[in-house]
Amino acid sequence: MGKWHSGTIHDISTKGACLEIDEFEEEWKDELISGRIKILLEIKLPDLKEPILALAKMVWLSKLWKEKEGAGGKYLMGLEVMDITTLSQDAIRDYILKSYAKREG
Repeated sequence: MGKWHSGTIHDISTKGACLEIDEFEEEWKDELISGRIKILLEIKLPDLKEPILALAKMVWLSKLWKEKEGAGGKYLMGLEVMDITTLSQDAIRDYILKSYAKREG
């Protein structure tokens, strides 16, 4: 399909993420939920020069409420990471731990 969409990750772990996206192709919903269509994630973390690449499948989808009529609909997409390197998992884990330490400190 080759179409790129950008989004914002709200929650992340080494096994999954909650992704906010501005648009969603409704005709892909069944294929995404079934896992026949996978999602290539390019995760950019502040401490890394290169993005992390991971392959994920969508496990849930929710349309966000619109503030005003005519505003574009946003979606939250729950992702399960299917393929990621151990090194990338370690980088995500380090990022999460550093983020918590900053909040606590």
